[in-house]
Amino acid sequence: MKMKSKKGALLHWVVFGILAAIGLFTFLTLNVKVDSGVKGAWHLQFLEENYLPAQEKLLELDIQAKEVGTEVLKELAVKGGFEEQSGCGSVGYNVSDKLVNFNLWNNAEKECFPDFTQEGSNLFLKRFKQEITNKSISKVLFKDQYLIGFGNTGVINSKIGSYKYQNNFKVELPYSIQEYNDLISKARRLVMLCQDQKNLKSCLNQYKLEQYNDWNYSSCDEEKYLEKERKVAFCIVGENGLRYNFGLDFSSAQAFKVDSLQVKYDDINDLYLISFEQDLHADEYSLYYTDFKVGDKKGSVEDVFYGFSEQFNFLESINLENLLEVNCPLQKEAGSSYLCYEDGVFRQEYVLKDALINPRDEANGKEVYITATSWKNGVESEVNNFVLLE
Repeated sequence: MKMKSKKGALLHWVVFGILAAIGLFTFLTLNVKVDSGVKGAWHLQFLEENYLPAQEKLLELDIQAKEVGTEVLKELAVKGGFEEQSGCGSVGYNVSDKLVNFNLWNNAEKECFPDFTQEGSNLFLKRFKQEITNKSISKVLFKDQYLIGFGNTGVINSKIGSYKYQNNFKVELPYSIQEYNDLISKARRLVMLCQDQKNLKSCLNQYKLEQYNDWNYSSCDEEKYLEKERKVAFCIVGENGLRYNFGLDFSSAQAFKVDSLQVKYDDINDLYLISFEQDLHADEYSLYYTDFKVGDKKGSVEDVFYGFSEQFNFLESINLENLLEVNCPLQKEAGSSYLCYEDGVFRQEYVLKDALINPRDEANGKEVYITATSWKNGVESEVNNFVLLE
């Protein structure tokens, strides 16, 4: 007797397995009534009355999901990737005669970058439920440029039986939610580069020209630099025209050096008018004047006055409040502080009169130097420069 080949035996069991699988699928999936008749008529009727209607419903679901998903991405982008409000709050600006709130992606204490995929999923489920009432979707995923959804089981009933299908979908959207990754990376770097720069606008302009030329201040249509307590609003046009709005907080724990220190002598009243550019970031200021030979020293107060001795020199200091309201009379009193606005710049002024300062006394006069520092959260800035009183 000849033995069957191993290949023949294997083929036999493969064919048997396929036929068994088809039979099991038909038994579990379909609830049908089979009548004898023209060969193939039942199959054609099943396609027309059960399968094709199910595919039409799934196509309708794809169209609805794509429409809602597209609108969700637009709505999310306008809110900076959040369904509602950022955990860091928001900042409001008047943009094109309309108050616009920009969700902040950070503040002085923490980062609040959006969990954009979760925010998008939550917003989609809410919007879909509101707009499409005859279908139920329980879970959605945003993945790259695709939206994937999972819904309930649908049933198509006809005279010859029932056909079950899942209300699932996978549709391609015109925008990729992963674009947030690039925006967040750039935002984090921009904050790092500019938060410790006193002239924030100058720093931002520099990097906008070099690396952030697709970032617009406040509006993608009518760009305007708007800043409030070092919080700046941005609008970015992404791929396929999607517009992202959000704000960044460039607050710094660092105290900035005092700029533009000037001294004017009033020979009629024998007093000095000390002035410098106001820093809204500062909590307060300190003035120092001394006959100690400081020259052009810079650095911390401890470093510039290293070696000072009360036996040979004097060193006086005055603390000044950071004024917030303009108060600039023509007649100013000694020992008083003022806030003046001149040539587009707010300047803090102080009127100094002290018998220790007598540089015009040829017999007893000494060289006297003055400087100013700012304070922020209990931290004092470095000394930028000294001015010799004359």
